[in-house]
Amino acid sequence: QSAAYIEQTRTPLELYARKLVADVKQELARRTPGSTNYSASFVVVLRQSLLRLTPEACFFLELASFLASRGQFLRIYQVIISNSAPDRVKKHGIQCPLVNAETHVTELNRWSLVRQRGIEFDIHTLVQAVIRDSLSQVERTHRLNVLWRLFFLPFGRIVHPNDSRYWNEWRAVFPHMEAFAQQVRESGDRRALGYLVNHMGLFLESQGLHTKAVTLLNEAVELARSTVGPEHPDTAAALSNLGELLTSIGRAVEAKPHYLEAIAIVEKSKPLIPHGESSCWNNLGLCHEALGELEDAEAAFRKALALDVARNGSDDDH
Repeated sequence: QSAAYIEQTRTPLELYARKLVADVKQELARRTPGSTNYSASFVVVLRQSLLRLTPEACFFLELASFLASRGQFLRIYQVIISNSAPDRVKKHGIQCPLVNAETHVTELNRWSLVRQRGIEFDIHTLVQAVIRDSLSQVERTHRLNVLWRLFFLPFGRIVHPNDSRYWNEWRAVFPHMEAFAQQVRESGDRRALGYLVNHMGLFLESQGLHTKAVTLLNEAVELARSTVGPEHPDTAAALSNLGELLTSIGRAVEAKPHYLEAIAIVEKSKPLIPHGESSCWNNLGLCHEALGELEDAEAAFRKALALDVARNGSDDDH
């Protein structure tokens, strides 16, 4: 850091040495083990390096500052570039200046702003913090939207968290989704956050990590209520997901009111979610069964069956 600062700012060594000692003493005076506060000299060095980057590499680094610091895959940025192609701009509704992920990360690696490891790279948390702090609110919102619209939203639609064929992909992406979700919690699209935490909860449920899954699915319910409203089909879906998880881990008593609320919503939204009502009744039946309420379970299953038959025709055909 000292060598880079002296080279880039033309500061005489004897002057910088005094400044460096002062910065170190100030940091030590905080008496904070593992402090991540960065000194003014670090910021100057970093900003001097940024001035030498191409605009595309700088934008790449800004996106990288919102994901996990370790194990960022080039594939993430290749997908973003693919989804920002001229023929897809209208579909995704946002543009991105990235051109070639390999070229951009090589440039960043040359300036020691990232550490490249084959198809992955790492970026220091201090670099990420400085980059995020340097962005205006408009720029921050745009970078979050690029990651959301061009990567995380398409990923969630194509790679379902309950499909075991995609669990390796989910394990690789999950740390970055988690870091991104935290940034969106601080300042971002709360409806997008609801979608993210719902899918994250479903994946953790599939991996047997139930405690954290319950927390995320509860958050998804509250986000749905506050963004789209308590009677929206998305809220019903979030309630049903939470109810299924609670039932599966022996907490059917807690699950039951979620199912009843979901059913009340879907009964008002039949044209929007034609398959949702029978699914909710079936899940409620499973919940009653888990509680030993067998007559209620049978009634719920019969209701689900009747709805399926009414929608699909005679049950003899299915």
